Amino acid sequence: MVSQSDMEDKTPPPPNSDKTMANRTIHKTHEEGTVVDADTSYLISSGYKPQLQRKFSWMQLFSCAFIVTNSWLGVTGGFSTGLTVGGSATVIYGLIIVAVFNVAIIISLSELVSSMPNAGGQYFWAKKLAPPSQSRISAYICGICNLLGGLTGVSSGAVAASYMILGCINLSHPDFDIKAWQAFLIAVVFILLSSLLNFHESVITKSVVLGLWWCLMSCYAITIIPAAVAKEHAGPIFIFNSTENSSGWSSTGMAFLVGMINANYAFGLIDAGVHMAEEIPEPEKNVPKALFMAVGIGFITAWPLACALIDCAVDIDAIAGTSTGVPLLQLFYLSLRNNVAGSIFMQLLVVTSYFWCIAAAQTYQSRICWAFSRDQGLPFSRLWSQVHPRSKVPVNAHILCVCFSIILCILPLASTTAFNRYIKTIIMPTLEASLEELTLTLSLVTGVIIFPYISIIIPVFYSLLPRNKDVPKGPFNLGRWGTVARVFTILYCTTVSVIYCFPYAMPVTAGDMNYISAVIGLVALYAAIDWFMRARKYFDQKDQ
Repeated sequence: MVSQSDMEDKTPPPPNSDKTMANRTIHKTHEEGTVVDADTSYLISSGYKPQLQRKFSWMQLFSCAFIVTNSWLGVTGGFSTGLTVGGSATVIYGLIIVAVFNVAIIISLSELVSSMPNAGGQYFWAKKLAPPSQSRISAYICGICNLLGGLTGVSSGAVAASYMILGCINLSHPDFDIKAWQAFLIAVVFILLSSLLNFHESVITKSVVLGLWWCLMSCYAITIIPAAVAKEHAGPIFIFNSTENSSGWSSTGMAFLVGMINANYAFGLIDAGVHMAEEIPEPEKNVPKALFMAVGIGFITAWPLACALIDCAVDIDAIAGTSTGVPLLQLFYLSLRNNVAGSIFMQLLVVTSYFWCIAAAQTYQSRICWAFSRDQGLPFSRLWSQVHPRSKVPVNAHILCVCFSIILCILPLASTTAFNRYIKTIIMPTLEASLEELTLTLSLVTGVIIFPYISIIIPVFYSLLPRNKDVPKGPFNLGRWGTVARVFTILYCTTVSVIYCFPYAMPVTAGDMNYISAVIGLVALYAAIDWFMRARKYFDQKDQ
């Protein structure tokens, strides 16, 4: 065994040292008489004590990465948003454009994780690749943004699923009056129930595979059944050529970009597999494969589903203005010829898929929280960095993330009106919905996109600096094409992050302001206070 004193005295090699790759290219090495494998040797050389077990298979890793991103589920969650803001063409072509750029992002992430596999992912790479004077602060910013992206993903998914459940009740009992507090309670139950799958490693590894097959079968059913049963179809002209601009922007191009938020959301949190790098053998090979498969299968499932749903959207006014509050449910109802039971069944396929997605996303966010806490990235990090001795998972970090996910569901309740707008527009913006209602939703959804993108931009940018040209390459390396992919990653992530800080509606008023800039400001304020009061002294001091 490696003693604690040995761990504290060990100084990791610089990023351009051959020692980093040397420790991973051998299969056996010795640390004071104890034989360890290459994966463990690399982790020790990076300055960390191995705490998690490498029990994930490649299939289980892919399952986790896929159901966290779950592109087809992202399409259903905001189905009517793209239609009302940019039209069906925005949804269809937006998915293609976003998928192409996400391939560039995956190439960038894969090259980095292949070279430096670590559960910290982006913040760990920023720490290793940034100039010494910028290393710690860059890593700290990455860690905060990465964690916040996971937290908002869990909470927004739970709230969306809760209103889908209430919509099903309303469809079967039209007199049922949907209340904000009901959605909140269901969202809390959703988060708590899905969290139970994350308290033991053996449960996680089995549940992600079950979740994968459930999500794939649900996607197949939702793609085929409504289109096969529906009496009327919108046709290919409507699917591929219909445009809509309710944003108020005079530029059709800007309306298209705003409408693409649904497509970007559908490929959110694509870095999930990166943060499982310490729970699978040979992560330098297996993680890149899982990332590519997650994006590839994500597009293969999302694009046909989007085409099929839009083909069934003959009466958009009735779908968007449904009294159930769930346009997708109304689409099922009309397509299945007013069959209430069948419509509810189809909607529950979406809801249960959200359950698996949220459970896997909690695995994702807890690993970020745990890894970040190893380097004292959060207050009371000693508590959050512990791994349970029997379950072999970071239970404390998981509980912390569950609590904050619930808090994010509570925050909109500070204003009942704001909460109702938030819920209403996240899944049911009508064509006549006020721009104020729509932009409140887009501001929150954008956070799930922007914060992970910020965490990606920083290490990818540093990886292009001349000082890092001699960083050892991993098994996955595309050479000059990898460099091109990194440039496109920076350009795309930066462009998206900037554009989605613009107002979504014109002219701008206090009601239709894009509040993501205010959210970023609050996060920056917290980070500044924590950095100067605590993190500047304690964060990642083992390398100093």
